[in-house]
Amino acid sequence: MKELSVTITFGMGNEAHNHDLEYRETLEHVHAREDGVVELLPYRPYRDQINELMRPYIDEYNAERDRRLQAAWDRYNAGELKTKPRKRDYKHMNYDYYSQHENDEYYNQKEKRKEPLPIFRSIILGIGDKADRKKGRITEAQAIKIFREAVADFQKDNPALHVLGAAVHLDEVGFYHCHLDFKPLYDKTAADSRGLSAGISFEEALEQCGYSPEQSIINGRDKAPIRFNGLRNKMYRNMERAMAGEGLRLQYGISAQKEPGKDSSHNQALEDWQAIQDAARDLQHQKNVALEVISLDEVSPEDLKRATAAVQRMANTLQEVADSPRTIDRKGYKVSFRLFDQLQTMLRSLQKAMAYLVHQIDALKEKLEYYRPFEQRAQKAEAEAAQLRRERFSSAEARSRLENENRRLQRENDAQRRFMETVKDREGRSMLEAYEARKATQKRGQEWSR
Repeated sequence: MKELSVTITFGMGNEAHNHDLEYRETLEHVHAREDGVVELLPYRPYRDQINELMRPYIDEYNAERDRRLQAAWDRYNAGELKTKPRKRDYKHMNYDYYSQHENDEYYNQKEKRKEPLPIFRSIILGIGDKADRKKGRITEAQAIKIFREAVADFQKDNPALHVLGAAVHLDEVGFYHCHLDFKPLYDKTAADSRGLSAGISFEEALEQCGYSPEQSIINGRDKAPIRFNGLRNKMYRNMERAMAGEGLRLQYGISAQKEPGKDSSHNQALEDWQAIQDAARDLQHQKNVALEVISLDEVSPEDLKRATAAVQRMANTLQEVADSPRTIDRKGYKVSFRLFDQLQTMLRSLQKAMAYLVHQIDALKEKLEYYRPFEQRAQKAEAEAAQLRRERFSSAEARSRLENENRRLQRENDAQRRFMETVKDREGRSMLEAYEARKATQKRGQEWSR
């Protein structure tokens, strides 16, 4: 069983880094090769794509500005307004949305400062690590196929996150990874009528895709739930399914060991944090063991025992985690392990699957006992049929020998007759003619005596 980690990280995104081959040649960590960048989707400049996405909304906005200007003129002509409407007060929006907004900023309430508002977002998907790639535990073809399925699932699951591009970088020596860039874009509600009727908030787009705040299945499992983790957790499940199709099992890319200097946990001892991470890693491994057995076409008693032990170990580990010290949030409340509610559900599913396997095995044992006499009769009939085949073969072999002997004797007889034709008596008759005449005389005598 091959277990590989999967990482899903959120970033700002860099179009040139992801797709521009000339730009990539200038990067130190890139080793140029002809097929170094694999485009999972046909590449088009993000500027063109974003402007096309926004154009219908800009058309709608500009048409509304024209309607408002005309309404103002109607009011002016009716004497309701004293000043003439000015067209500059009803300006159209520029169709080059990308240029207008590529340097936008927003105020970060948490950090109390302005920060860039990216015009598109990026997620990096990673499989395994550098050692896994070097040792061939996963091939380039497998990685590309898994990433391709993951991107297709992302497009299907997230209609409000418009995918702009997806590229796998094979020209970097590290782990296999894919850059997935997308533009959050959703229809606003009637209550939010300012500006365009389309919103670009990532958080709102996630909500429209149906995600609720969740805890991450990696990185601080007892931290406060956020909506992005709902997206990321779903992507993990999709990656797990795609990897299973390639005979690989997913092991969440959590830190095997955390350095004290990088401890970001709050009100939680480092050893407690590490214990939870180790438990989570073991949970995933035991889950993989059980899934591996369930997926087998033939399950031996040893396999069943191994899977049952794995499921039981999962149950014990979940209880240990539930009893472990918790993180305290900023308000002084303990953060609940909501994620482990999901794991409990998964554990119950595995237990049901194991119980079903045991039931099926018991049922098959009963059927085996019922059909055993029929099996014995079938074996006896097969043995008798085999004996008949052997006897028939022996008879055929004897018949073949007899036919061969007959053909040999016939050849000798023909040769003797040809010789007798060559031998002549004084009267010029051949010995064969004399023999045939004598034989005919004997035959007539036999017929007369009857």
